[in-house]
Amino acid sequence: MSALQLEATALLCRLLDFPEQRVNGKAVFEGEWSTAAKTLMEAGLLIKDEDLSSATCYDCWIELARVVEAPPKSYSVGEGEVLQMCPECGPIVAPAYVRQTYRLALPRLITKLLVGLNFSPNGMKAIDKEGIQDERAWQLWRLGTATAKRGKGVTWYFARHLHRMEVALRLHEQIAADQSLQSCVILTSSEVPLPRTSPLSGFDVRSLLTVGQIEAHSFTFFPDRHPAPAVQRLEEAAPGTSLQYVKPKGLVYIDGEAIKLEPRERSLLIALIDDLDHEMDNASLRDKVGSVAEKFSPSKVFDRKPLVYRTFIRFLREDGRYQLQIPPEDRSWLI
Repeated sequence: MSALQLEATALLCRLLDFPEQRVNGKAVFEGEWSTAAKTLMEAGLLIKDEDLSSATCYDCWIELARVVEAPPKSYSVGEGEVLQMCPECGPIVAPAYVRQTYRLALPRLITKLLVGLNFSPNGMKAIDKEGIQDERAWQLWRLGTATAKRGKGVTWYFARHLHRMEVALRLHEQIAADQSLQSCVILTSSEVPLPRTSPLSGFDVRSLLTVGQIEAHSFTFFPDRHPAPAVQRLEEAAPGTSLQYVKPKGLVYIDGEAIKLEPRERSLLIALIDDLDHEMDNASLRDKVGSVAEKFSPSKVFDRKPLVYRTFIRFLREDGRYQLQIPPEDRSWLI
């Protein structure tokens, strides 16, 4: 149990239930939560969003100051800095993050929860998807159903903003539609226990803060506080074609078949997964896999598994770069 990861999980829950979808860069890089915010960024959960054209003045913290896009050379504006024009303070050189905004990568969080539960994404459903087009505003997910040794299976859900009556009511409706009123577990970022007036009062509602912590590749559940779920239902369990398990388990799935990766194969795929554009040149990939070969070729790395190479990697001949081929199942967390 890591104090830093627990702190990051606490910040994650706080941001998940924050009324706004974006948070200012100052809150990320300054103050008591800055270390936890960095941990969330390293885990790929807190990502950069839009830059603001105006932001609160870095000097007085009262007035709204315009950001000068092309500051004159007469101002000493260094790398990682911006020039603000405050109506009260005048020109102010400030850290660039005063205009930056950040948001949570919700699909990546759901993927980490699925990995922590050992669930395939096949049984996952974004409950808000039909009514809310912007995925940044989604609040409710069905994660999947685990088979039980005796009796009915247990359906797992994740929810945020559960203290909002309309959100709790919507989840209750979905649980009823899934016929899981007597056999469900709700994971949440909201404070528990829920009030007695909540439609979900009396349900098995567990706070992320008390059951586990966020880590680089998954959400790790504490075994002493959160018994592992049973095996996922067979019809949900096996992914079709997916890269979801490359990082946590060193596996890829092709047409439902699990294929174990060798260390260099895994390193090469992780490099392409982590790259912002999911494209890299030959030299960069060679460095990532730790090869010293003068004539390095990514296709040669997969000599024994050509199907894996053909399925997930494409050589862009005109650019001389290698592009990750993202399966439809993985688009929610990779794009």
